[in-house]
This record gives sequence, structure tokens and C-alpha cells, in this order.
Amino acid sequence: MDSKEEEETGKEALKAYAALIEYRYTLDPSLAVLGERRIPRETRNVASVRRFVRDIATDWNTSEDPPEIAELLVSELVTNAIAHGSSDVPDPTAIRIRTIREKELMTVDAA
Repeated sequence: MDSKEEEETGKEALKAYAALIEYRYTLDPSLAVLGERRIPRETRNVASVRRFVRDIATDWNTSEDPPEIAELLVSELVTNAIAHGSSDVPDPTAIRIRTIREKELMTVDAA
């Protein structure tokens, strides 16, 4: 590949990356919020968040593995939010967990 082809390939890769970033981090208001919950910022509440997310994944008929995968990932996410969360959020004593669905993709965020 010559330098001109490499430059064009690089430009196309940057365009694709920019589109991905815009898609990934732009919250579309038409997305379905499946559930939202606030918990006190305490490690004893991680188990209840795992159950909350697993139940939502099960209710929405995901395949066999995603409820367990979602449960594991949200456990790590909430544990990190408790340990490293910012005090600059609206309620520094609580964590908000939100589960969103867009087609077959289920997203869980914690803030």
C-alpha cells in the first residue's frame, strides 16, 4: 500500500470512528428505558442491583447468557461507582442505575 492509499484508509477509519463515538455517546430520547433505580452508595446494595438487572434482562427475553453476563458486569460497574464515584453528582449518597434497550442491545449505566 502506498502512502496515498494509507492516508485515504486512515481518513476513512477516522470518519468511521467519529461516527461510532457520536452514536455510542448520544442518548436518543426514543430509546426505551426499561428500568431505573437509585441505591445508597454502600457495597451491601450491589446484590440487589444484580438482581434488578438480571430480572430486567429475563423479562425482556434475552437469550440464556445475557442475564448472567449483565449481572456480572453491573456488579463490577456499581462496585466501581461506589469506590471511585464523584461527589459532584446531584446526590452523592446514591447511585442511579438505568437500563436502556435499543433493538436487541441492552445498556446499563450507573451514575
